[in-house]
Amino acid sequence: MMKVECTRLQSGLTVVTENMPHLESVALGVWIKSGSRDETTDEHGIAHLLEHMAFKGTARRTAREIAEQIENVGGEVNAATSTETTSYYARILQDDVPLAVDILADILTESSFEEDELQREKQVILQEIGAANDTPDDVVFDKFAETAFANQTIGRPILGTPDTVLSFTPQQIRTYLDCNYTTDRMFVVGAGAVDHDSFVRQVEDRFSSLPQKPAASPVADVAHYTGGDEGKPRPDGRAGAARLRGQGLPRPRFLLFADSCQYSRRRHVIPPVPGSARASRSVLFGLCLPLGLFRYRHLRRSRGNRRRKPAGTNARHHRRTAQVVDEHRAAGNRPRPRGSAPSF
Repeated sequence: MMKVECTRLQSGLTVVTENMPHLESVALGVWIKSGSRDETTDEHGIAHLLEHMAFKGTARRTAREIAEQIENVGGEVNAATSTETTSYYARILQDDVPLAVDILADILTESSFEEDELQREKQVILQEIGAANDTPDDVVFDKFAETAFANQTIGRPILGTPDTVLSFTPQQIRTYLDCNYTTDRMFVVGAGAVDHDSFVRQVEDRFSSLPQKPAASPVADVAHYTGGDEGKPRPDGRAGAARLRGQGLPRPRFLLFADSCQYSRRRHVIPPVPGSARASRSVLFGLCLPLGLFRYRHLRRSRGNRRRKPAGTNARHHRRTAQVVDEHRAAGNRPRPRGSAPSF
């Protein structure tokens, strides 16, 4: 029988487990209530950079040792940054849970943030920014967020900008970590073949050096929907890429994606919403629906008659088909049964 248990440590850290006795493996991780929304103006992109740098070496392990130790036992470790959260997680066999807990605690409490590694990782993120700018899905989503929440941290791209990413120093990263990665904002979670009491003891021992709630805990600004109109011309001069209409909340508003080279043969205007996986792309609909009426518009309305078939096309096609069948039978050929293979 599956069982969920939750313990709050004296440090303020919350530990949650779900025991699944039919499994032999464990998925565990650390979730922090801090993401790109918690950055200041000068910190745009630092949450994502910190997530990258966490795996680039600690006081006890090099970047290679972090990867090798988890992979040598058949496990994996990864991380993700979103607008409001950052997560570091691992999947491991039940006997190797202490190793996974130790590695996650190591990268969150003793990361070295060496200058050489920082410079290399900045170049990696610059490549990610370039790749995102070349991906229509990512461009549309970023423009949507920027227009819906103009001049607010929640509307900014998570990756940051080339200028901000290149400006960060190891000390800035440590300052952001000490301010946002505190026990009152962190949850350590394990699911699978995990014993709650044993897991709590391991977490309490390895995460004891985490800073507790700071004197002035960062508070994200309240998001305000602004709306507006954002467009980007196509290379061939036709209608732009994305538009978000409506300024006042009482008015219905809709999202209209105009035709692009990627989607020029599709009849509907809504392309897939970007994200790390197709399953996450429904986020856009969850964001649009509270704003008002969400409408589909067909792109070919303006092209109308130019794409219609001439009158009588279908009738001529059927008459020609019947004529071919009659000629086939007159030549002594019997129709081949549907589904049968032709003979050669």
